[in-house]
Amino acid sequence: MRQLSVSALRERLLQYKLVQGPLAGVSSVPFRDLIWRFSQPAWVYSEMISCQTILSGSLEIRHRYCQTSATEGPLVMQIAASDADTCARACVVLNQLDISMIDLNVGCPVKKIRKRGQGSKLLSDPERLRAVLQALRDHSRHPISVKIRVDGHSSDAYNAQVLSVVNAVGPDFLVVHGRHYQDGYDVPCHLSQIAFFAQHATMPVIGNGDVCDAASAQAMLATGCVGAMIARASVGAPWLIGQIQQAMQLVTGAQTLDTQQSYAIFCEHMAGLSHMLGSERHALNHARGLIKYYAKRNHYSKALIARVHMADCLADLNYADIAI
Repeated sequence: MRQLSVSALRERLLQYKLVQGPLAGVSSVPFRDLIWRFSQPAWVYSEMISCQTILSGSLEIRHRYCQTSATEGPLVMQIAASDADTCARACVVLNQLDISMIDLNVGCPVKKIRKRGQGSKLLSDPERLRAVLQALRDHSRHPISVKIRVDGHSSDAYNAQVLSVVNAVGPDFLVVHGRHYQDGYDVPCHLSQIAFFAQHATMPVIGNGDVCDAASAQAMLATGCVGAMIARASVGAPWLIGQIQQAMQLVTGAQTLDTQQSYAIFCEHMAGLSHMLGSERHALNHARGLIKYYAKRNHYSKALIARVHMADCLADLNYADIAI
């Protein structure tokens, strides 16, 4: 059972400090299972799913996004919504799931999400944000959190307004990504703006942005955040959280994988996707997108990367006859 009290979740965050964030196209069961095998995060996020999909999406899509694994630990289901009624109705479904928390995404910068009035679009509409977040607060049986972005150096200047709404509704946790929705990853994370939220929020704050090693995790915690979110840095290295936690003396026994071991994990990841999706072809499409991350983190040869791109079936990923 993953259904934990708010106090139990707070204790986990104080103990383990790091959480694995949501990643579109990545944070499904096979990836999450690998995170839990190698690390002990406070909790792990699902891929974002819209409330409308929860209510009326195909069975196949809902299974992919709402599926859980018996071997994973505390799980946060991240949702997107643009209106209070849809959010409230989706909670009826979410309340039946064996999850630990529901997180409202108010940070997604993707244009199609913003056009639906979801994600970071809610940051510019405080009253709508208040209504959706209040619906989640009122109708969820699980603890709730909200993930936002800062206004950065833009002219939006919504930090104080958004914090006022969040404090008024009172979610159990607040996650703050330290970039404006228009900022690219080349823009450094605005730690001082994360610190504003950490200092004035009435609930524990988790900082997100550029956390990839022990030094950056400690810099994030120095803002006053109770925890730090690892996101893209774990793609291709699901053992990263454990290694960072060990460097911070939070855990012991973290594993270091050599190149061959890491590629074996990549192949296992793809086999898991094939099983989940019911299709080797779909899994190979994911493999072609994910290999660049595994290659970057683990120094694979160009020949191995080419082998993945040319593969016609999972068996073609076998590396016995090629230099890694």
